[in-house]
Formats: sequence, C-alpha cells, structure tokens
Amino acid sequence: MDREAELEIVRRAYAKRIMFVAGVHDRRVEAAFASVARERFLGRGPWPILRWGPRVGPDTQPQSRLHL
Repeated sequence: MDREAELEIVRRAYAKRIMFVAGVHDRRVEAAFASVARERFLGRGPWPILRWGPRVGPDTQPQSRLHL
C-alpha cells in the first residue's frame, strides 16, 4: 500500500471517530473531516499527545506514523 492510500485510511478512521464522539451522523460532515490532510499542519516530532495523560508521538515522518 502506498503512503497516500494509507493516509486516506487514517483520515477516514479519524473522521469516523470524531463523528462518533460528537454524536453527529451526517455523512457530508464526515467526508469533510476525512478530506483534510491534518498531517500537513504538523511540524517535526516528537509531539505531545494529551489523551489519558501526556504521551510523546513518533519523532520522524508524521504522515506515515499517525496513531489514533
């Protein structure tokens, strides 16, 4: 699987998760969330991830190592 295909899967999974947490059921909103390449807005890692306590993300290639 190429990098862009992997990122598309990650974006769709993220969108589904956000929709579930928010209680929103509109597929158009889900598609909008899935279409944004959020990884392009990240600087080089490591990144602090605040979820159930602070964590540190991977330090290289954020686009290929996103964890939801």
